[in-house]
Amino acid sequence: MGLGQGMYVLALSEHEDPLPGYAEIEAKAKAARAGIWSSEFMRPADWRRTYGTYNPLSPR
Repeated sequence: MGLGQGMYVLALSEHEDPLPGYAEIEAKAKAARAGIWSSEFMRPADWRRTYGTYNPLSPR
């Protein structure tokens, strides 16, 4: 299972382009409401930007 089944999202930096075809595969999964696209969620990068990082091994 993978990108085409909606099991993960592309994680790219601002200056990075996805590998050829990956954006289209994600778009098809999103249009089909497959996997994680079947509900609303916050992309991991957006979550980290809003709430900070999560590292259970990091001392607080």
